[in-house]
Amino acid sequence: PTYARLVRLDPCTGDASPLEPHGIQGVCGITTAPDGGVFAVENVGDTLLKVDPGTGMATSIGPLGFDLGACGLAWDCSTNRPVGIDSTTGDVFWIDIQSGSATTCPTCSSSIPQ
Repeated sequence: PTYARLVRLDPCTGDASPLEPHGIQGVCGITTAPDGGVFAVENVGDTLLKVDPGTGMATSIGPLGFDLGACGLAWDCSTNRPVGIDSTTGDVFWIDIQSGSATTCPTCSSSIPQ
C-alpha cells in the first residue's frame, strides 16, 4: 500500500522536507494549535493523534467515538480545540485533546451536498 507522506513545509520558501518514518496511516486532517501542538485525525482507526513536529512521529490520544469517513481538520480559536468535518456525513465536530473524544455540533451545518 501507498501511504501519505508527512513533510515540514516552509511557508516562505515552499521548501518541503520529509518527516519519516511517521507511523501514520489514513490521516484525513491535520492542524496546529496556537501553542505549536500538532494534531491529526485518522480514519483507519477513527482516532485523534498527537504529532511531534520535530520528528513527525504520532501518538494516539484516543478514539473519536464514531466511524469517521473522509474529513478535514482545523483549529477553532474560539473554543481552543480542533474542529473537524466528516464529508461523508456532513457532520461538524469538536475534539477533546485530552481524550480524543469527539462531540458533534448540533447547530453547525457543513452545507456539503449528500
